[in-house]
Amino acid sequence: MSMNDTPENQKKHSRPLRIVLIIAGSLLLFFTVMIAGINFWLTDERLRSMIAEPLRETAGQEADIQSLSVTFFRTFPRFGIELKGVRIPDSSGEEMILADDLLVSLDLIPLLRNEISVSRLQMTGVFIHYRILPDERSNFDFLLSREPESVGTGAGYTFSVPEIIIRETSLYYTDENTRTELRLNGLEADMAFFYGEHIQTDMALFLESLSFARDGTQWITNLSLSLNQSSVIRSEEELFQILDAELSIRGLALDLSGSVSEWSSGQPLLDLAFNSSSENFGELLRLVPPHFMENVSTIRTDGSLVLEGEISGRVTDDSLPDIGFRLNVSDGFLQYPDLPQGVEEISFNFSFTNDLAFLSHFQAVTADNRIRASGQIENPLSDSAPLHLDLNADIDLGTAALFYPLSNHRIDELGGQLSLSGELSGNLHDPDSFTLSGLLKLEDGMLKFEDVPGRIEDFFFHAEASEERLFIHESGFRSGQNLFTLSGLISNPMSEQSRELDLKSSLRFDLESLRTFYPIDEDTLQMRGLLKSEIHLRGNPQRDDPERLLQQSRITVEGGYLFHIRLNQPIEELVFRAEGDGRRLAISEAGFRSGSNRLSFHGTLLEYLGDNPYADLTFDGLASLSSIAEIYSFEPWIQQLEGDAEMTIRSRGRIQEISTLELDGSLTVNSVSASGDSLFLPVTGLSGELTVTPEQMTLQDFRMFYGSSDIQLEGSVSDYMLFFRESNVNAFNDIYDTNVYPAINGIFKSNHLNFDELIDWDAEKSDDPYPVHLPNLTANTDIEITGITLFGLEIRDLHGTGTLSREKLALNRASARLFDGKATGSMTWNTTLPLATSVAFEGALEGVTAENFLRDTGFLGKNSTLYRYISGELNTRFQYQSKLTPSLDPDISSTKASGSFGMTGVRMRDHPIQRELSRFLNSTEFQTLTLDEWEAVYSIEESVMTLTGMSITSGNLGMQLDGSVHLISGELDYRATLLLPSRFKNGIASIISSQAASALELDDGRLAVPVLISGTIDSPRVGPDTQLIERIIRDRVRDGAEDLLRRLFRN
Repeated sequence: MSMNDTPENQKKHSRPLRIVLIIAGSLLLFFTVMIAGINFWLTDERLRSMIAEPLRETAGQEADIQSLSVTFFRTFPRFGIELKGVRIPDSSGEEMILADDLLVSLDLIPLLRNEISVSRLQMTGVFIHYRILPDERSNFDFLLSREPESVGTGAGYTFSVPEIIIRETSLYYTDENTRTELRLNGLEADMAFFYGEHIQTDMALFLESLSFARDGTQWITNLSLSLNQSSVIRSEEELFQILDAELSIRGLALDLSGSVSEWSSGQPLLDLAFNSSSENFGELLRLVPPHFMENVSTIRTDGSLVLEGEISGRVTDDSLPDIGFRLNVSDGFLQYPDLPQGVEEISFNFSFTNDLAFLSHFQAVTADNRIRASGQIENPLSDSAPLHLDLNADIDLGTAALFYPLSNHRIDELGGQLSLSGELSGNLHDPDSFTLSGLLKLEDGMLKFEDVPGRIEDFFFHAEASEERLFIHESGFRSGQNLFTLSGLISNPMSEQSRELDLKSSLRFDLESLRTFYPIDEDTLQMRGLLKSEIHLRGNPQRDDPERLLQQSRITVEGGYLFHIRLNQPIEELVFRAEGDGRRLAISEAGFRSGSNRLSFHGTLLEYLGDNPYADLTFDGLASLSSIAEIYSFEPWIQQLEGDAEMTIRSRGRIQEISTLELDGSLTVNSVSASGDSLFLPVTGLSGELTVTPEQMTLQDFRMFYGSSDIQLEGSVSDYMLFFRESNVNAFNDIYDTNVYPAINGIFKSNHLNFDELIDWDAEKSDDPYPVHLPNLTANTDIEITGITLFGLEIRDLHGTGTLSREKLALNRASARLFDGKATGSMTWNTTLPLATSVAFEGALEGVTAENFLRDTGFLGKNSTLYRYISGELNTRFQYQSKLTPSLDPDISSTKASGSFGMTGVRMRDHPIQRELSRFLNSTEFQTLTLDEWEAVYSIEESVMTLTGMSITSGNLGMQLDGSVHLISGELDYRATLLLPSRFKNGIASIISSQAASALELDDGRLAVPVLISGTIDSPRVGPDTQLIERIIRDRVRDGAEDLLRRLFRN
């Protein structure tokens, strides 16, 4: 320790440090308290009142802001407010302004005075859509119509935003009246804005993509731009002045200067100038669309480029300002990489004014080839703009490989001498007014593609044009034995309305030789055969039907062969011979073979190039279905298909009017089998013969197995083409325009029809409505089915006649064996209302098993459980009708039925009514009854079944019953008389008194006890009919009970 480091000196030296620490701590404490205070003061509610409320008042709509927060760190040392997820809709609720992120940097002191001073504004992910609506209003009108508040009155008032940053922004403009769309995407900008006596802006802007369309025409697509500019707006003088600006269009830079003034008059005055120059004219290639940029990006260029122009004058509703610019290229040069020569001496001068667009001295030279052009357009901005263009070229195509990459088009060699000289004149806006004159000639042409040994040789083309005609001298090409020629005359070639053709061509082509001069992969496609044609076209292609152009022409294909990798079998023996004249194409022979399949046809086509040709064709064919499946896959619907088909069919009529076609011939199928996802069960053994005439279709000996079910059909269909009429294309359509339908007559047979296998009943179960539409046909079919399986029920020996109409399905004179008995009768299903159908039955049952019938048919309603307690034989005659619910269940409330039934050999056990009778009589004898007889007459109406005269006897026990049961609720209302042996007298006396029991006694000692049965089927109640018993007692006292009972039972 130094002698000077005494405690007093140490204390003296440490004092300044303490002062510094105290000051720093105080400042830290101050800023900490200030930041905490600002966060406490600037609550979310206060921020929204300062920002969201003014936005709402300005926009007239509720501004949706996902989050508002205060930040110091991103804007230090200034105070910042960040908004995320901003959405401002227009008055209709459509998106108008969106922003992912807005960051505003504010000076703190003015903010404490409720004043806003912005030092930086940063916007990211902004989308603004300005729309002109059909009524000429815009979606921003409600903003622009609001009166702006005064921003200050002092002469020294200033406002500035020193830094504005824009990223990932899109601006859209849509005019729904003119179908105009302007799209600016990928906008990036750095700006500074100063507002005082004048408004000054500095901007560096880049636009990734600009697209413009109008009236369905896309004028600009994905054009990239950049702009650096400084400008001043002098509001009082109405002057916008560009101080310094550079506009770059896809890299082509333009210097801009000038001004816009006097805009309040509605006729702004423009005074703008632009210019650009470069020692490399290839800068122009930057203007090509992006999808072509890859093709030109590697081209080496040189030569001077000068572009300069000006726009001056007023913009009014009736006139444009004076526009003038000049584009000059001299000593231009371009060369593709890796090629020995380039295009040299490129030069042209293009000038444009309101009065004249003029191209002069355009030329390009390469490998002793020269192209020259010049032309002009008078008054190019007017509707009548006369055009005149001259073009001259003399090119040796054999030198093209020196300066152009032919390999881009898979061309290996190119040769020939091409000469072109011509003039084009007319109105720029009326192509029909164009006239063409000149000469186009190609001699000794040659073309060879890569990867093939042969050449297309002797290309020759010679055409002369005058103002009114284009004459093609004999032109074409030769390649080995192949030859194509073309010659003729085209009158008024530039006018679509008055153009006339008179052209002849001939072709002789060996299809196998195509691979020698055109690149075809033999592993993919193989062809053979000789194609010959002679075509003569004469007429106006715009005015005349296309087929009218064809005059006395022929086309043939002989020995044809075609194989493609997608075909499992080649198409062989392909032949086609046809002659055409006007609207008629006569096919004398056509056909092919593929594996074991053959198809041939011949006949005539009229108006064959129209929308609805008339055809008279005869087809002969033999098909192996398994090989067809190999050529064309039917998967996943059909995985396996086998069998043979043979046809001979003649078809006459309009192809698009199927219902008018006249068919003659036959179709025979043998041993067809199929399976797949579209078939619930496999089809096997399908065979049959179908013959057709224009009036009738006849099916003979049709047989098939569908799963375990066999189907046999024979019959005919008359008026069958009505299936295809317009109102009947959908066989289940609701709308019909005629009462005539196809009619079917035939026989349906089956040894076994398994509906449980044909239909997935579990999948069919549904309470959804199922509208019933019967097909548009009539039918009368005899039915013979040896066995049917339906819901597990076996039905045997079904015979009958089925009829079908538009609104009714019926089975008449039917008989079948079921439930160990026999059923006869008829059934009608009425479908007039598709969602409210009804059924009706009439017939008889003889000797059927009662419990099975009642269980499986639901005859007494789906809630009936009588089958659980009864056994024996049932004989009944009945009439039954009921409406069906939309889900095709019987509507019991609408059911009406009547008839009689009787049962023999009946045994009833433990029915709820039996149990209640046993309780009432205090005896178990009624719990199990073997009935000697059970007869009754019944009727069903309004959900109630009424029994009349029902008589049951079991040994010395008996019962007579009348009354009703509700088939839905199960409520009982029966009056019955029990016939009981004398041993029941004491028990009955204990219930109704000894006097009453004696009054109910018959001459033979039995008791006739009146009872009432009420309650429900599952919970019945049995009690004495006290009113009747009292009346019997009174009558006995008066007349004698024996006589009364004798009259009651006629014993």
